[in-house]
Amino acid sequence: MKEQIYKKTEQIFPELIEALRELVAIESVEGESSPSEPYGPGPKQALEKVLEISERLGFETQNIDNQIGYASHGPKDDEYYGIFGHVDVVPLGEGWTYDPLGGEIANNKIYGRGVLDNKGPILANLFALYILKELNISLPKPVRIVFGTNEESGFGCVKHYLTKENPPIFGWTPDNKWPVIYGERGRAVIEVIDEGN
Repeated sequence: MKEQIYKKTEQIFPELIEALRELVAIESVEGESSPSEPYGPGPKQALEKVLEISERLGFETQNIDNQIGYASHGPKDDEYYGIFGHVDVVPLGEGWTYDPLGGEIANNKIYGRGVLDNKGPILANLFALYILKELNISLPKPVRIVFGTNEESGFGCVKHYLTKENPPIFGWTPDNKWPVIYGERGRAVIEVIDEGN
């Protein structure tokens, strides 16, 4: 089985690189909100692009109010494994050697805003699921690759998702230098009150 997975990975690797370059080309920085573009035109365009890539790979997709979407594999079930990433990015910034939207390849690296955070890692997981699907490797539960559009400025997309969908029973966040980094620390606001003082 490992040999089949390695072989399939080699076969689809160029397609993964091209998909990443397509996604990196979209300046998906949060912009002015509108009813059809809750976090601006860039994040919406990136969501549409990643769902299009998912459909090309044969996945069923769902766009939830242009805020968040997912590609799913496996039978319909309220319980599922969730892999949560995002396609929005921080502002492009200054000092780039290569075009931050170019997805240029040099020195065996791809350069562009979002390559590590988080367009590359979430696409790597999408293509890994594609390999499992193509090799008919069954999993105990269906899997969703979830694409947020507001991680960099508030996680509003995930909050919205949880008003429409059940949370996963298990999952991870492929972030930054995935798989070395595969999760997010929690965020909390804690207020301490001393009644006696």
